[in-house]
Amino acid sequence: MPGAIVPHLPDRGEERVVTAFWYFIVTLAVIAAIINFVIAAGKRDQPVVALVRGLAGVVALAAAIAVVVGKAFDIPHPYLTAQTVFLATGVFIFVVLLAPKYAERTTPNEPRRR
Repeated sequence: MPGAIVPHLPDRGEERVVTAFWYFIVTLAVIAAIINFVIAAGKRDQPVVALVRGLAGVVALAAAIAVVVGKAFDIPHPYLTAQTVFLATGVFIFVVLLAPKYAERTTPNEPRRR
């Protein structure tokens, strides 16, 4: 509409730059939680593996919930920059997707389970 007045949005600094990235983070966290919960359920015969996978699923789900709640209540993040978010995403992927795989490793003398 010509001549319409558009309200000015508050300046959120660099957080505005990574806003689209939050959808990716939440989606990745939920998918990681689902993967870890399904693997934990499938590995019930191996209690340590199931526990590690279950904890990784809880961590992933907590991260997704924290992002959604933080955005819903507009909680300010004083040290949030694009670089910090990128680094935290890498650490997150390692902790919830790659680290639990080490709990499934067997020692060389132990027979492999199928």
